Amino acid sequence: MMAGGWRAGLDPAALGYVIQSTSLGMAHVIRAGLAVIGVVLLLPGPGSRPGSTLAILAFAGAMASFAWSGHGAATEGSAGLLHLTADIVHLIAAAVWLGALAGFCLLLARPRPGDVEGTSRALTGFAVLGTGAVAALAITGTLNTFFLVGPDGLGRIMGSTWGVLLMVKLALFVLMLGLAAHNRFTLAPALSRALDGGAGTQVQVRHLRLSVGLEMLAGIALLGVVAVMGVQMPPASM
Repeated sequence: MMAGGWRAGLDPAALGYVIQSTSLGMAHVIRAGLAVIGVVLLLPGPGSRPGSTLAILAFAGAMASFAWSGHGAATEGSAGLLHLTADIVHLIAAAVWLGALAGFCLLLARPRPGDVEGTSRALTGFAVLGTGAVAALAITGTLNTFFLVGPDGLGRIMGSTWGVLLMVKLALFVLMLGLAAHNRFTLAPALSRALDGGAGTQVQVRHLRLSVGLEMLAGIALLGVVAVMGVQMPPASM
């Protein structure tokens, strides 16, 4: 895209310039390197606690590097550091939430009898971390919107494609939040009570599978909306 065509984009000199002379290119290289390091650290298996911790840090760094591909890296001055930091926190919080959903989808897909109890503990244990991720998303999302829209751009939000996409994103976020609250306060406790009472858990697992699956689909749709927003012009820049 920066070179204007595939042939020019694959030119070694052009690639070398982007990698060495732009923050976007350096972020791509660092992201790829950290992702490879994280995968290598996990190859021996999840039993190694130091290896797993280092892998988490590597993947968190890879996720944080996306901030240099977005609007946060374009803000200048002292406010730029705050905007970039908010972007990084937003990205990592989103990764925690969506990553947990992906894990729960795998656990609930075809659970074996011995796995249901572990899944129940995981769902209960994620409650505090998930709440923190949601709070971080809400706070940093508000900051990012202020930076992108500006104090005089609030009235122009609905008059722009970016603003309409923002409303769709917020609607999907609220949907995910509602499903997450339903899982935490209704479905997960029901599964825990069924396990404690020695009753069958097929119904509870099925309900959780449906709810978590819907939450995951809403999250994927939200990522799609964010991708389109990334190439639109915010109202403050119009």
